[in-house]
Amino acid sequence: MRRNVAYALFLTLALSSGTVFGGRTKTALSASQDLWLGATNGVRVSEEGVLSLGPAFVKKTSLPGTPLCALVLNEDIFIGTGPSGDLLRVSADKTSVFHHFAEPLVTSLAASPDGGLLVGTAGPAKVYKVGATDGQATLAAEIPAQYVWALANTNDGLLAASGVPGKLWRVAPGKNPEPVADFNAVHARCLLQDGETLWVGTASPAALYRVEKGGRATLAATLPQEEVAGLALDGGAILVAANEKAESSASAPGKEQPAASSEAKGAVLYRLEKSAALVPIRVLPSTVLSTAHGPQGAYAGTRDGALIEIAGGKASLMARWPKDQLSAIAGGLSAPVVMTANPGALWAVSTKQGAGEASYTSPVIDAATAARPGVIEGFGTGAWELFIRAGNSAEPDAFWSAFVPAKDSGQLQPSRYYQWRAVLNPPQATLKSVSFAYRPVNRPPAFDDVRVGPPGEISVKNQSQLGERLVQEIHEKDRPFPSLAMSKPSDSAPQTYYLYGFRMISWKVSDPDGDDVRVDVRLRPEGSQEWITLAESVADPFYVFKTRALPDGRYQVELSANDGLSNPEGEALATLKVLPLFEVDNTPPQLAEKGRGRDFIELEASDNTAVEAARASIDGGAWEPVEMEGRIGSKSALLRLSLPSKGRHFLAVEVVDPYENSTVKGFLVP
Repeated sequence: MRRNVAYALFLTLALSSGTVFGGRTKTALSASQDLWLGATNGVRVSEEGVLSLGPAFVKKTSLPGTPLCALVLNEDIFIGTGPSGDLLRVSADKTSVFHHFAEPLVTSLAASPDGGLLVGTAGPAKVYKVGATDGQATLAAEIPAQYVWALANTNDGLLAASGVPGKLWRVAPGKNPEPVADFNAVHARCLLQDGETLWVGTASPAALYRVEKGGRATLAATLPQEEVAGLALDGGAILVAANEKAESSASAPGKEQPAASSEAKGAVLYRLEKSAALVPIRVLPSTVLSTAHGPQGAYAGTRDGALIEIAGGKASLMARWPKDQLSAIAGGLSAPVVMTANPGALWAVSTKQGAGEASYTSPVIDAATAARPGVIEGFGTGAWELFIRAGNSAEPDAFWSAFVPAKDSGQLQPSRYYQWRAVLNPPQATLKSVSFAYRPVNRPPAFDDVRVGPPGEISVKNQSQLGERLVQEIHEKDRPFPSLAMSKPSDSAPQTYYLYGFRMISWKVSDPDGDDVRVDVRLRPEGSQEWITLAESVADPFYVFKTRALPDGRYQVELSANDGLSNPEGEALATLKVLPLFEVDNTPPQLAEKGRGRDFIELEASDNTAVEAARASIDGGAWEPVEMEGRIGSKSALLRLSLPSKGRHFLAVEVVDPYENSTVKGFLVP
C-alpha cells in the first residue's frame, strides 16, 4: 500500500505555474471549503480540512414522504413527514405509519410529560396528543396560524411556536391557545429550552429572543440573515443556525412559504456565548434544514446533504450525502440518527466498520479543458491510499473510467473532469495538505479576424512600425495623387496611411490557453501549388509586404498561427488560414491623343484594371482635376480638355489606376 503518494485534485483553488514535464504545469492545493463538498463514508473532515476516521452511516430503512422532524422515545424513532401528513414509527429498523393526520405536514414533535407524543401540524396549524403505544390522537389545540414549527414542555406548560403569524402560544388542556409573545415576524421557527430560559428563533426578520419564566420575551440579538432555522445546545453555549434565504423542507399546497427554496444562498453557524456574544463559527454554501443535540455538542443538517457536528465552537463534516437533503436529525443518542429526503431514508452509525471501508470521495472537478494528470503528493499519518478516475461529463456515468490507484494516474486518458477517492484504514489515519499537478492539453490558436487591406492602405500607430525602408514612402490616403504624410506621435491612436506599391495583411488571433502566438506569412500566385514564405514568427498583428516586384495577376496569402514558443517540441499546434484572392497591378495606365482643335484636346486613357482619376497642369501651374467621360471604373475613359484662347502652352496630363500606378504625358497646345 502506498502511504505517501497522495492524489488530490485541484478544487477551485489558487493555481501556480511550473515547468514540470517541460511544459506549463499547474498545481493546486486542497482546501477545507472544497473538501466539505465531498461524499464521506466513515471519514470526518475537520474545520481545517483534515481527513480522519469517523463514524460510518448505513441505511436502515426507506421512508415514505419527506421527513420533517424526528424524536427518539422509548427506543423507537418517530418521524413527522409531508406532504402526506404521516407520523412514522421506526422500531427495530421496521417502518410503519403510526398515525395519519388530515393536515398535509407533520412539522414538530415533543415528548409529553406522561410518556406520550405531542405533534404539531401545518396547513392548518394544530397540536395533537398521541399515545406512544396505540397511536391514538387527541386534538389539543387549534392555533390561528398556518404552521406549528416547534413544541416545548416548560415550567409554564406546553408552548408552541407558529408561522404566519410568528407567535408563541401556551397550549393547555380544555382551553383555547393563549398568545404568550408576538415577535412581529412571519415565522417563529425554532425553540430551545435551556434551564429556566426558553430561546426562540424567528424568520422574516431573523432574530433571537429570550423568554423567561412567566412568558416575558426579550430581544437577545438580530441577525443579518433572513431566518433562524435551528437552535441546539453546544456544551455551555448555544448553536444558532441562520439561513441567508429562509426555506422550508416541505410545503403545504396553496400556502404561503417562508421563502423560495430555489433562491436559497447558504447559511451561517453562530455560537451564542454565555456573555450573550453571537460569534460566527462557519459559513455554509447551503441552507440548514435541521438541528439536534448530541453528547459532545450539536448537529446541523443541510439541504446539500451535509451532517455537521459542532463541539466547543468548532465545526466538522461528520458525513455527507451529495444527492440528498438532510431534513431531520434524531439527537440525544450516543450517535445521531439522520433522515434524508428525495427519496426518504433513515441512516444510523454502523458498528461493523472494517479495514478498507472508510472512504472519502471528492466532488467532481471541472478542469475547464482536457488535462493530463501529473505528480500527486500529500502528507498524513497511518495507512491510507488514494484513487482517481476521469471522464468528460459533469456527472460520472458509464463512460467514465474506473478508479485507479494514484500511482497509475498517468494511464488515464486526458479528460476535462476528475474525481478522487481516499481510503483510510484503522486504527488511525489522517490525510492533509494534498496537492495535484496537472497540465492542460494544448489547444490550437484561432483567427478571430483576418483581412487583406486595399492597395497601399496601411494602418499603424506610428510610421516606425513599418520599418525604416518604408517610412519615406508613406502617403496620406484619400488623395488620387498623394503627398508625403507627416509622422504621428507614438502615443496616438492607429492612423491610416497610403504606401504606394505595398499591401497590408492584418489579423486578430487568440489562444484559449493564453499561449504566446506567432504568425508565419506565405504567398502564392493563382494556380500555383507552391507557397513562398514572406515572413516567419511575426509578433505584430499585421504584416506589410511590397507588391511592386510582383508580376501583375491574382495572389493568395496563407497565415499560420502557431504556439510553439509556449509548448514543448511535439505538442505545439498551428492553425492555417487561407485568404481570398487579391489583385496585384504594377502596370501604369496608357494615355493617347485622340484629336484636338484651337480650344480643346481629346485624350484617351486606358488601363488593364481601371482608370481611377486624371488631372492636368498648364505651364507648370497647379494641378487641376479633369472630368472623365465614360462609365465609372471602366478600363478606358475619354478626357476632353479646354485650352487657353491665346498663345502657345505646355499641357501636362496625369492619369492613375486604383493601384496608384500613374502615367504623365506632356503636350504643346494648341
